[in-house]
Amino acid sequence: TGFHKVAADAGSVKRALLCHGPLVAGSATQVHDFLIVGWNDTMTFPDWNTTGGWIRKNSWGIGYGTKGYGNLPYDHPFTDFVNETYWVEV
Repeated sequence: TGFHKVAADAGSVKRALLCHGPLVAGSATQVHDFLIVGWNDTMTFPDWNTTGGWIRKNSWGIGYGTKGYGNLPYDHPFTDFVNETYWVEV
């Protein structure tokens, strides 16, 4: 019946995931939309020398990442999606 914008901060995105997830997200940097389905504060990203990130489902099919799912560090440039994240009311 509608969509609702999530405030542009990690805490609000996590709260919206718990209450309304999964969330529709769009990255202007990546010029791509995807679903945010969760997060993991303990996963490590050695290439980025950081810990913690988002779990996303990509629209590119099961050939992407792990059967269509991937992880994105909190401080990755693609996390600009927090500026364009929505939950959908059905």
